[in-house]
Amino acid sequence: MRPQDHIATQKARAEALRRADSDRAQKRLDDDARIDVNAAKWRYVSPRD
Repeated sequence: MRPQDHIATQKARAEALRRADSDRAQKRLDDDARIDVNAAKWRYVSPRD
């Protein structure tokens, strides 16, 4: 393998990792945006005696 090929492979791998990290971060933000912050307060309703 030529040194140029090795460098190109490393750059491609680094770019793929950066893109994957970015995609995961965006998915995390999207999933967090769908969470209803008021849902938990209605989940546990105390019985009225």
